[in-house]
Parts: sequence; structure tokens; C-alpha cells
Amino acid sequence: MMILTTIMIVCLPFIECVAQQQDHFKSFEQKLTPSPTVGAMEIFGGLDVKKNTGGIQKSIPLFSLSEGDISYSPSIEYFSTGTRIDDWGSNIGIGWSDNLTAVISRTVRGVPDERATARIDDSQMAFGGYPWLFTQSNFDKISNMVVPNSVLDGEYDLFSYNIFGNSGSFIIKNGQPLLLNDNNNIKIELINNQRYRFLITDTKGMRFYFDGEGEVTNFNVENACDGANLYSGGPSVSTAWFLTKIVSPKNHTLNFFYESQNYTYIYDVTDYWTYSAYHPAPQGSSFCTDPPESGVRTTCLRRKNTATKVLKHVVGDNFTVVFNYSERKDLYGGKLLKNIWVTNQIDNFNYINFNYKEVISVAAIEPMLSAFVYDEQEKAAIKTRYFLTSVSWSNQSDRTYKFNYYNLSAIPHRFSLSKDYMGCFNGQSNLGLVSRKSWDDLQVSWDKSTSVIPFANREPSIIGTVGLLSSIVYPTGGRDSIEYESNQLRYKKQNGALVDSIYAMYRVKKVISKSYNFPDVVKSYRYDVFTKYNDQITFADSSSLISKDFGTRVATGACLYWC
Repeated sequence: MMILTTIMIVCLPFIECVAQQQDHFKSFEQKLTPSPTVGAMEIFGGLDVKKNTGGIQKSIPLFSLSEGDISYSPSIEYFSTGTRIDDWGSNIGIGWSDNLTAVISRTVRGVPDERATARIDDSQMAFGGYPWLFTQSNFDKISNMVVPNSVLDGEYDLFSYNIFGNSGSFIIKNGQPLLLNDNNNIKIELINNQRYRFLITDTKGMRFYFDGEGEVTNFNVENACDGANLYSGGPSVSTAWFLTKIVSPKNHTLNFFYESQNYTYIYDVTDYWTYSAYHPAPQGSSFCTDPPESGVRTTCLRRKNTATKVLKHVVGDNFTVVFNYSERKDLYGGKLLKNIWVTNQIDNFNYINFNYKEVISVAAIEPMLSAFVYDEQEKAAIKTRYFLTSVSWSNQSDRTYKFNYYNLSAIPHRFSLSKDYMGCFNGQSNLGLVSRKSWDDLQVSWDKSTSVIPFANREPSIIGTVGLLSSIVYPTGGRDSIEYESNQLRYKKQNGALVDSIYAMYRVKKVISKSYNFPDVVKSYRYDVFTKYNDQITFADSSSLISKDFGTRVATGACLYWC
């Protein structure tokens, strides 16, 4: 959601310049990111509350195997501070992630690094020093970075790795990986500098190879708003690499094999209004006129195409693990983990089964969205979600975990307009995405009272807890029940008065643990409160959401010409 405010000079000689500028703002925001299933793999980290967020966290170990001095002990994990209604979820459902394998993912920023033949200087002098001036020369530099088939790159791509819970990020500069944080003291090497293949070595000497075909992604050619996009209809770009093998210091090897999954999915819906602002005409000039006050509305729905992988086998000399999947009806071509078959040299000893609840929204698709979503299969896709309801082990009949969630029947379809600033359900019947707050904050020189914008109520509500984990039933029969509350923000007014209000996303209020053999145990959580004054937030040692970005992006620019 955004309002894109372009400051224009309404003079005929410069109309072409302004039109180009608008296109560049549309294109400049696009970044090529990994698929939703790979994105969920990056999240992985009894029942815990993460103190810096207040979100619930639960990790469940699946099994533990060894191949010489290589240990393979995957888990699944739940973590959430709110169910964003546009979320597609992972291969094991909404809110869950796994560390069955390791992955390196990439966010492409500008031109893919391996395709760039020229680069903007990464010093402050790249645009003529500080403060940067919006001159014609600098405008040309920016516009050359966003034209199709550009080879001029303005920013290094961001790579992120997650190796069974150990995570970090890096960039590649002059052909060398540079760690942005070195908490894990790992070494990253490029095996192939042209097609990007990686070797990561940890402090124990374990070598993790990412040297196979990974995931490729591009923007769908049908995206009307991506006409000037770098990747629209162009060749696919590598956005993820999967672990192919682990080699230990004693030369034991564990191999990882994958099968393909291909799908097209909606990743973004935007709604914004463009207005013209102007410089006052010099006295006696007739060249400039008052700008139109009605504004121009632009709504966009964007799709991506991805060809990615799911783990199929893990094979060593001592054991084999097979992963089986079922088809899903939201990401057509995507898969849900159905079961894991674990066998060793002696006997077949374990099946791990995953069960899901398929939730189909009954909410009507709003007119703004239905104008773009006309295919019946895609309509069904955005209405369908999967929630993990149980995990069970075949060799332990009494080992089953069960999961329940808040009010699944109330969740709207994906990309519903009934959402708050952070994308959680707020129950409002909106006709657009532009919030009243965004409009009130917009500074223009003319009367805004005649606006025809269908403003949206984007304020958060406690009903946004729909879809959050409500309880876990353990193999012992015990149960943890979770209660949530909204984050809180305290506003300090000009007169010094303090006003408390709810803020986006949710935190754990209480966990009630029940057992057959012991009295109930109740854990209550209390949090400090932010104070917000003149758009500045003073933070306490708090587990509330640390952000003052309401999801409103206001881009301004101007061609520096006068009438």
C-alpha cells in the first residue's frame, strides 16, 4: 500500500520529463525476491516467547541420525506475531518453517550482480557529494539503472544463508563474498563466479556445498505495472541455491536430492493516487496553470513465476530419508510435506506423518481485486490456506502433536483490502488501500477537502489474531493454550498528555499449561510501552513491535525547471 506523490511542474516543455519520472518510480521499487516457500526457510531459528517480539515460538525435533561425524537432526518450528493475510505459507503450512535442508537465497537489487558490467560508485560522491542534488545528470544516472536490459547496477544483491538454524547475510563484491555479520565465523567461497555456486565451511571444518541448479524467478510478463521493469518478461534470475552435500573433516558425505516444483503466484497488490503539485507562476506569466485536484488512481496486481525445488532424498552410507508430498490448491504446482520415511541399514523404522486443515475463505473478493483475478483457479488459490494440525510418528503410537488456531473461518482471502498497516486482518470493509493517515500527512498547496479517494481504515484490531496458534496438545496429553494481546503504543501530545493506543501485530499475553498430573501453570507476560512524540519513538526494554513504519511509502521527486 502506498501513495505515490509526484511533484510536477505543469509546463508543456517538460511534460515528457515528468512522465518518464513517474515510470521510473514504478520500476525502481521492484526487487526480485525468493519464492514464498524459500522465504519461509529463512525464518527458522518446550514453548517459548521471543522476548524481543513477544511472539510465540515452538520447535519440534523430528529425528536424529548420524553419518560418521555428520549429525542430521532436522526440526520444524512455529513462530508468528500475526498472520499476514497475503502470506502463502511454507511447505508445512502458515506460520511454520523447517530446517530439513540448508539454503542460500538472494534478493536482487537492481541488475543481477553477475550480469552487471557497470556499477554506480558506492561512495557518497556517486551523485556529486552530499547533499545529493536532483540534477539532470543524477536523474539520467538513476533512469539508466532501471531501463530494461540495463547493465548499470546501483546496489549489490543481498544474499542470506540458513544452515540448519545458523544464519547470516553477505554481498559479493569484486568476485568475493563479504559477510555482513560474522557471528558464526564461517567461510564462504565462490565455486563458480559466473553461475554462482557456493561452498560454506564452518568452524568445525564441515563443508556445505551449494553447487547444483537452484531456484529461478522472474516477473510475469502480464504485469501491466511492470512495463519498464528490469525483469518483466525477461530471462529468469537465480534467487536460491539448495544444499547438495555435506562433507566432514573425516570425509564422510551426506547427499541431498531434490525434485522440481513450478508455479506462478500473486505477490503484490498496490493502490495509489498520483497528484500534481506546481511552482507558483512568476507574476504576469500565463504558462503555468493550477494543477488538477482530482488525482489519478493506479491499481496493480503483480505475479511472479518461479521454478524451485523441494527436498526429496537425503542419502548417506548408513541411512536414507525420503520426503513425500501432496499437491496444494493455493500454489498450483507447489507441494505440502505429507510424510517422511526414515530407514537405516538394519530396518525401516519410522514414518512421520503431517496432517493439515484446508481452510477456504467465504469472504467475497472486492471489486478492485476481482478486476485482475478473473481465472477461477486463481480465485480458488487466493481463498485457500493450509494449517498444520498434527505431526505423528509411526513407530511411537503415543507420540502425536496436535495444533489448533484462532477462528480460522474468519480469515479473508489473500490480498483482501480488510487489513491493517502491517497486513493483518482488521475486519474493515475497505474499497481501497490508501489510508486516511497517508492523506492527512500529504502536504500540498491546494485544498484537499474535495478529494474523491475511497479511504481505507488500516487501523489494527484485536480480531487480527485469527490464524494464530491457539494451543498445542502434546504426546503426554498435556496442553499449552495461548492468549494474545495487541502491541501498545503511547502517544505524547504537544501538551504533554499521554494517550495509549493499540499498535500493529500481536504478542503473547498468557500461556496456560494443563497436565493430568499437576495443577495448571499460568504464565503472564507484561511489556514496557513505547512513547511516540513528533514521529519519534522512545524504546524501552520491550517485546513490542519495534517499528514506526506504517507501510506507507511516499516518494517525491521533481524535474528542476522553472516556468
